Amino acid sequence: MTSTIRDVARQAGVGIGTVSRVLNGNAAVSEPTRERVLEAITSLNYVPNQMARRLSLGKTMTVGVIVPFFTRPSPVERLRGVEAIIAETPYDLNLFNVETLDRRHRCFQEAARKERVDGLLIISVTPTAEEAHQLRQTSIPTILVDAHSPFFSNVAIDDAAGGYAATQHLLDLGHKTLGFVSDHFDNDLGNGSSEARFNGFTRALQEAGLSANPAHTSAPTNLVLPTQVIARGTTAFRQ
Repeated sequence: MTSTIRDVARQAGVGIGTVSRVLNGNAAVSEPTRERVLEAITSLNYVPNQMARRLSLGKTMTVGVIVPFFTRPSPVERLRGVEAIIAETPYDLNLFNVETLDRRHRCFQEAARKERVDGLLIISVTPTAEEAHQLRQTSIPTILVDAHSPFFSNVAIDDAAGGYAATQHLLDLGHKTLGFVSDHFDNDLGNGSSEARFNGFTRALQEAGLSANPAHTSAPTNLVLPTQVIARGTTAFRQ
């Protein structure tokens, strides 16, 4: 039969409350008592009832992540990092995949509920003012990754600086005809990183006394992964 918390308490010679404190990492338990409880848990192969535990803690023990397009490499890599950390904790991961504008609205509505998540990560999606207001009303701790908002803390790349640095590198090599190919600039579902990189690209050109040639600039409406390198003039770029 499946062992219960009462079985653990009985074998360890303590009360149920003491077992609960050990499971929750409460410091108000002496080390000898903690070790005795842990030994009982191991010998009985006791697995805590997660639902009961969450109710007792008043937490969902879940971290929510709003992320666009599981097929995009950068959000996927960020998810890998999130999952690697979550796997080392008692928390679960709840993903909200933003694929369309309608789906985006539903994701923010579903995620902005304290009975669903204890904290929220938003990856590569910039919340609108309305979405930010909704999240702030819930008091759910929220962090942006690869996105910016005056309402939340964030960890992000300076995409404009990246576009500028890449362009400056090509200019320093002596190239004068530069191309820029990216996904769309429409940031309803994303964070506008491509547009920021393009701004860095054009700034570097302007400082060099050059301008972006529309014939060498493409921002398609659908993301197309680079498959072929084409050389035009003195510059090789991907299409």
